[in-house]
Amino acid sequence: MTHHKTTAPRATTFLDFLDNLVDASARRDRRIQRRSERWWGNLWVNARLYFRMLYRSLFQHKGTQGPLKGRRIIFLLMFIPVWSIGQVLHWLFIFLDDLVHPAYRQQAVEKPLFIIGNFRCGSTFLQRLMARDRANFATFRMWEIFLAPAVIERHFFRLLVRVDAFFGSPLLRLAHRFDRSTMGTVDIHKVSFFAPEEDENVMLHTWTSSYIQFLFPYIEEIPDYLHFDEALPDKRKRQILFYFERMVQRHLYAHPESRHYLSKSPAFTSKIDCLYAQFPDARMLYLVRNPYEVVASTTSWLSYAWHVFSDCPDPYPFRERILPLCKHYYQDALAKLEAHTPESYLVMRYEDMLEDPETFVRRVYAHFGYPVSPAFAEILREESERARHYESSHQYDLEAMGFDRETIRREFAEIFERFGYQQ
Repeated sequence: MTHHKTTAPRATTFLDFLDNLVDASARRDRRIQRRSERWWGNLWVNARLYFRMLYRSLFQHKGTQGPLKGRRIIFLLMFIPVWSIGQVLHWLFIFLDDLVHPAYRQQAVEKPLFIIGNFRCGSTFLQRLMARDRANFATFRMWEIFLAPAVIERHFFRLLVRVDAFFGSPLLRLAHRFDRSTMGTVDIHKVSFFAPEEDENVMLHTWTSSYIQFLFPYIEEIPDYLHFDEALPDKRKRQILFYFERMVQRHLYAHPESRHYLSKSPAFTSKIDCLYAQFPDARMLYLVRNPYEVVASTTSWLSYAWHVFSDCPDPYPFRERILPLCKHYYQDALAKLEAHTPESYLVMRYEDMLEDPETFVRRVYAHFGYPVSPAFAEILREESERARHYESSHQYDLEAMGFDRETIRREFAEIFERFGYQQ
């Protein structure tokens, strides 16, 4: 009869404990990797804020800049059903993108260019000019942001345009007519469904955009997205920027003719540190303008935006917030940029851009290493010729807005001196 010697179980040592920790860490890393591949695992939609804004609009509006009357009622009657139904459809197609077009997740985002700076510093003009260089840049147009954020939706609309063209493009003509009668009436900041637009609006789909405040002027309950780097928890910042990067990848995937992504949004001035972290080879073009003009034009534009959706009782709502915001977007933003390599950013004056757009843009391209094609060179020459005859029709009265030149001169003395503006 054979006797088998039994071996007593070995006592767990400290090294075994460390091995188990390493194994557990590796398993966790694999789970995180799988989760990132299924990108919605990192998605965060601030649905609570959305429903809170609706409740505030309907039941807690008294004494606010958004009283429930007049245009506010009309806005809510249109917004609630259209936005709610639209979001259900958009998110359905965004999730389907991962099944139908999974390759977009491997789309490289190389040397994306972010045009930043204070509001009203000419970024719209520059974005729309550089967006005409489609060999270099793909930028969001308004219809892509609000009507077709998913790749599947882009393909649907492009197919619709081709079918429509077969019948003489009656739908396209109707769309342009609708665009002129609606978006064409917007003052100060000209917009169109067919024109490039600010990609801060992309964050409206997750209800994490600073522009929520224009739709729902209850600022005290909205996260401080205009101070993004400083005000938000790290986890939220990573989630929001991860979502944004996926949307940029979708956009470039849908525009294979373009090599780089072009962003334009003054609100992104609050995201400089996070953008560098998310896009390590990002390029930042910071536009600077005379502080007197920035404060006046920003106050005028923001006031107009708030009054579009609400019967605000104040002619200049939240005026007390504008001067600190402008100062933050000057001094803090410049300090953030200067913490990075000089090759990754460029600071240029608004006035120089208006005086000679061709020289201005060529300097941008040379600094960041973007080639200028002969076709785009001709566009630049034509734009410079038009710029010689441009005169702004906007006139502002700082005193009527509640500001005085001495306060602005004192608050922005460093900017006046650094960039040679007359005080």
